[in-house]
Amino acid sequence: MSNPNEYTPGELALPRPPGVFRRWLTAHPRAVDWVIVATYLFGSAVMLLIMVVFLLNVDAFLAVEGDTPDDAEFSQALVKAGHLTFGWGAVMLLSVALVAAALLYRRRYPVVGVVLVSLLMYLDLGLLVVGNTVALALLMFAVPGYRGVKAGWLAFAAAVLLAIGYSVLTNGMGGVVGPEGIAVTAPSESVTDLVIATGFNSAWLLAVLMVGLNVGNRKRYVEALIDRAHQLAREREQRAQLAAAAERNRIAREMHDIVAHSLSVVVTLSEAASVAIDTQPQAAKSAMQRASD
Repeated sequence: MSNPNEYTPGELALPRPPGVFRRWLTAHPRAVDWVIVATYLFGSAVMLLIMVVFLLNVDAFLAVEGDTPDDAEFSQALVKAGHLTFGWGAVMLLSVALVAAALLYRRRYPVVGVVLVSLLMYLDLGLLVVGNTVALALLMFAVPGYRGVKAGWLAFAAAVLLAIGYSVLTNGMGGVVGPEGIAVTAPSESVTDLVIATGFNSAWLLAVLMVGLNVGNRKRYVEALIDRAHQLAREREQRAQLAAAAERNRIAREMHDIVAHSLSVVVTLSEAASVAIDTQPQAAKSAMQRASD
């Protein structure tokens, strides 16, 4: 389809889209992708830094809260085991890289990105879940815009089902898989809490999807209008060319008839002059003059 932000010169010039910033974003999609990825990486780095600072100062934090030494040792062990062991730190960095790749290629593989980030939610990634939640919203927004309405609803259904499984297994806290292996918490005893958690997850994903559907449908509608305008311009140009060709053919036929009639007259006058040249020289001269005219 035609680019809705493309300026078409000529008699059928399309109006320039409003907003310098919007036109720049449309003209530089890869730059926008890299800015999004850089923002996500920066936010993830901040979250990791906060967790590292907390780990290094866990004793001070617990002392302020007035915990007993036994509670402090137990909490410190949980912090170390939960997020910042060496091996699990590598897993966290790998998850950040995967989410960054999903954001970078969200225009080409948005549905894959939604499923990937939803599955990464099952890992116990600590504060990184904040950035992953924002990434999931961006990917869900991209699906209907780049893959259509049907793909948008399929991605929404996959994300909701995975969110329900997450809520059932973890009560909405932590992750199913942690540094110590499978660390599934006890399922929620309250059906109401589970319904509320599921409804909340589904509601915000649905809101993002509806915004994406609206923007995507508007984009496709504008592209269809621009394509139709270009098609009408091409049809008008073709009709003008056909009319010009028909006019040239008409003129050629008229010229052919005029020339043929003139040659017939010249031949007739010449024959008459050749017959009368001896007996009526004046008439022959007049006939030759008319043929010359």
